[in-house]
Amino acid sequence: MQFLRAAFACLALVTAGLTPLQAQQAPGTPVPHLAKTDESIQIARGRVTLTQPAGWQSISAGEAAPGLWISLFFAPRLSDGAVAQCTVLVDARPWTKGSNVVPPDMRKKAQWSSEDWKRHYQSPFESVAILQTKGWPVSSMRVQQVLMTGSARKWSDSAPQYVKIEERSYLSADGVVQVSCAARSSDPAAVAAVYRRSQSDFAKVFDNVQVKLGAPASSASAAVVKEREGHTLHMFPDGAHGIWIPTGWRVSETPSQPSMMSLRLLAPSNEKGEPVNCVINLSDAAGRLVLKAEERAPVWNEATWRAWLNAYSDAPELLERSGANVANQRAQRAVYKFNGTHAIYKNNMAQTRIHLSPAHVWMLTCIASGQSAEQAAALYNRSLPAIDGILGSFHAD
Repeated sequence: MQFLRAAFACLALVTAGLTPLQAQQAPGTPVPHLAKTDESIQIARGRVTLTQPAGWQSISAGEAAPGLWISLFFAPRLSDGAVAQCTVLVDARPWTKGSNVVPPDMRKKAQWSSEDWKRHYQSPFESVAILQTKGWPVSSMRVQQVLMTGSARKWSDSAPQYVKIEERSYLSADGVVQVSCAARSSDPAAVAAVYRRSQSDFAKVFDNVQVKLGAPASSASAAVVKEREGHTLHMFPDGAHGIWIPTGWRVSETPSQPSMMSLRLLAPSNEKGEPVNCVINLSDAAGRLVLKAEERAPVWNEATWRAWLNAYSDAPELLERSGANVANQRAQRAVYKFNGTHAIYKNNMAQTRIHLSPAHVWMLTCIASGQSAEQAAALYNRSLPAIDGILGSFHAD
């Protein structure tokens, strides 16, 4: 039974001792979001709403396949090396196509048995002990719950081996949402204590889950609203900002926060092993942003650009600087090279456009990544018509 394998594959990097930032493998993946207070967030195009506990970081692995989303949530690292984390897997692929992560024999059961759950977890764990199972109806869905402990196979020499997990699976005719929260430690005697320490945060996640499988994304979530030849218009959660996406590009979203809207687009070349992606971040400053004198200049100098780019890229080498327009507003444009942390595609060439005002920050970036600087530059130049089209199509109503 493999319907959690994708989620645990994503978690393997973190359980190996990596930080959430190090765990990001795709070039241009957004920086993890740190919740300073308990925050209500939406994932999977508004299909799931839940609470991210204060102090936790979140990473969206985006749309792993059409109709399949994975998001990861991490508690602050514990002093003894233990880990507390939650995973949300959303599978909205049609049951009839046989591609959904829940096997056919599991879909209509009133309550999954201990043996069902053991088969569920047999891939990532060597041994599993089921402590409790439940099943109950909620509206048009069926919820399956388990509390279990297990001994995990080593993903690396430093990976915690012992785990206590609570999972709830929400099943409907339109798909499944799996919410799993886990305490992990290399000390089997410490797992229960780690779980108890984290239980109040786990409860915040479980108690505030809202699932809307089968329903179109609401006005409070990103939604595609119309098409034109060769492009699709993607609207952001506020309904006032949009961007035209070329045919063949696909959306891989990040969680929408109350003060930020973020969208990641993947080019068709990603499927061929030549990563090209665009990240659009829209931040609401609510009139509080104070612009420095150098940020008001018609064309930013290198120092001003570096002050912005250093937070997103390592030692950028600026190639071009100019003024630009973003949504009919005066903006800044830069083309630059930087080295990334990806194991293979370490060389990157990017274009960023920024518009600042006291009310908001719009930052639009497209990145081409290669195994060499020459490969990255060639891929960037081949992709430039699409990149310019995407960045130039951003609009604000």
